[in-house]
Amino acid sequence: MHRTMSILSAAACLALAADTPTNVLTQASGIARWDDPSKWSLQRVPQDGDCAIVEGNTLTVLLDASTPALDEFVLRTTRNNPSPLYRNSLVVSNWTTCVRARRVALDMSGTIKTVGQFRNGEPSNRVWIAATTLELAGGGRIEADGAGWAGANGPCWAAASARAKYQGGSYGGAHPYLGANNAIGPATYGDAAAPVEPGCGAYQYIANGTGAGGGAIRIDLSGDFVCNGVVSANGKTGSNGGGSGGGVYVTCRTISGSGTICANGRNGTEAANVAAGGGGRVAVVYDVSAQNGVDCDVRFEARGGFGLVYQAGDTRNSDTVGWRKEWIAAPGTLYFPDSRFLTGTSYRERGWKFAGVWCAPDAPTALYVPGELVLDRCMLSLPSVKSFSASGGVTLVGTGGVSRLEHGLCLPSSAAVTVGGDLVLKGARFEMRGGSLAVAGNLVETTNAVDAAYCGGALVVYAAPTNAAGQLGASVRVDGTWSLGPNSVCRPHCDDTNGAVVAFSVRNLVLDAGAAIDADMGGYRAWRGSVPGGGPGMIWGGYVGASHGGVGGTQIAGTVSYVASPYGDSKRPDAAGTGGYTSANRFGFPGGGTVIVKAARSMTLNGLVTACSNREFYHDYSTGGSGGSVYLAARDLYGTTGEISADGGLSYKGGAAATRTNEGTGGGGRIAVWCQNNHSSAVVEGSPRVHASAGVDAVARTEATYPGDGTDAGTVFWGVLAAPGMVINVQ
Repeated sequence: MHRTMSILSAAACLALAADTPTNVLTQASGIARWDDPSKWSLQRVPQDGDCAIVEGNTLTVLLDASTPALDEFVLRTTRNNPSPLYRNSLVVSNWTTCVRARRVALDMSGTIKTVGQFRNGEPSNRVWIAATTLELAGGGRIEADGAGWAGANGPCWAAASARAKYQGGSYGGAHPYLGANNAIGPATYGDAAAPVEPGCGAYQYIANGTGAGGGAIRIDLSGDFVCNGVVSANGKTGSNGGGSGGGVYVTCRTISGSGTICANGRNGTEAANVAAGGGGRVAVVYDVSAQNGVDCDVRFEARGGFGLVYQAGDTRNSDTVGWRKEWIAAPGTLYFPDSRFLTGTSYRERGWKFAGVWCAPDAPTALYVPGELVLDRCMLSLPSVKSFSASGGVTLVGTGGVSRLEHGLCLPSSAAVTVGGDLVLKGARFEMRGGSLAVAGNLVETTNAVDAAYCGGALVVYAAPTNAAGQLGASVRVDGTWSLGPNSVCRPHCDDTNGAVVAFSVRNLVLDAGAAIDADMGGYRAWRGSVPGGGPGMIWGGYVGASHGGVGGTQIAGTVSYVASPYGDSKRPDAAGTGGYTSANRFGFPGGGTVIVKAARSMTLNGLVTACSNREFYHDYSTGGSGGSVYLAARDLYGTTGEISADGGLSYKGGAAATRTNEGTGGGGRIAVWCQNNHSSAVVEGSPRVHASAGVDAVARTEATYPGDGTDAGTVFWGVLAAPGMVINVQ
């Protein structure tokens, strides 16, 4: 059953019991202190057993010590037609301050919140409510946004001995180092089942300008929680980074309503390559017996934020808009005492309103969905699930201009996924790490908005490690047509330590203009400081570019011996590109990934297929990774505006030309396209739209260059499949 909320008037409070004093804060607006007796109708501050009512019109009440054990605390507006525009707030400060009452009720204009942020040491502020019941009306808020640790502060930084610049904060979800060696970045901390701590701020050089973490909210109820409003402990976006989500810890008899409880990491900023914060932690611990039969439609969120690696102007491709790469922080945790909200029919039919990593003790290993499944604004990660099947179609729906970064479904544990109908990604992402995806119908990636770069669908597949490079770490099979509409993307990632790959087998592929199969920087990890990276195209020893189809480059003769030889197969390329080198506290560039798509019938390429290393530099003392591999095969090839690339990465080292040494660009990758009938007018042999170029310098220089430095391209091969009836061997 849905519970409704009623806010008692002063007369109703009196009717509860003749001896329950009603004490009303009489100031209508502005700022008042709770401990000022002149503001209360009884000319004294509330005492144990009082019904304390704060009602006004844009009124802020300051509370810096715990309330007595009230019978009721009611926060509401005096207006006949309540509105969130006329918000009334109780602002609590100090970690030990607690709002205590038998019943706490907030109408649509009411907010209980804490503000500010703190540095390392004891946290100084949180929201703490201890009551029997809590009733939060639609529009009502309990809030600790940006009220956690300040930038570069908090437990996540304790083990980050070699911090990379521009990292977001972590709590339940981490923000990984962009290139490699994620363990060096900020660590997660805290208890998913009892998240009492706030979130961490982001890191740049100093704390100034970085986003703070979300604060801590503790709701301790012996009775029921009716949540139709918002409970929010989100991180804060700063000019130099996004803070992590905070902690929301609720204990109650039952929970119901249709509101939102969230502890989301915040976004970075696009123009400065600023990282986002990881998701926080949300735990709602209800009585599993009492919750039986109680309907709950609350949305629970601990999203990771998102940032964009950005450089204003791609010097190689003359991109006037600039080059971008999605950079998404990990989601935080969602903890419940059981998995009824996940496995129950009624909640699933409403769209699985979760964003975070499912952490219930009985988290399922197999999920079967009868009929159709539609997920609305979900970003759910199911790490326990090894088998996921739907007898009908599955539709993931996102909204907004960056919808595919914010909405979708993630299966990170090598799950076997089967979809009995169509899989539709409408402004949302489907992400899997290892495992297999089999779609009996069509795989449709489409937009849910117009002219927004990140509003299309996204299929993201990471290969799991295997016994040898080039082996399958994940697979996708589509019995029908795989279509990618404008602004949609597929991102295949090789395993960044051993080079395992993702392979796609489809009946038909249709890649529209403005869509992409994008494996840029999806290859071997970067080499960082004294920590080795991955791939056979790098010999340890200095700032030299990585090799693959072409050799990497260097600037001085003394380091030529550190340049590796080419590797891989030019006709059937399946090897990932090798990562470049960077010094210990800088970003590194992974090599280009691997794109393997085989279409039984036709392939229409009007968009971009790419497996490049870094297309731009975004920090000094960095060398380019090598280009990856693109391997396409189809009976019939069509296209008029398509482009295929596997270019090596750029390099950059700051300072005057005379002081720059050892830097090198990445060698080109490998491209092979096989077809029986080539009907295309743009994607043809010799076309400038097909290239596996070497990287070039990000700045002009006058020094002599050595093997591969801006000159050594990879390989491009065009193969002709045999006619029907003949033996064909395409591997």
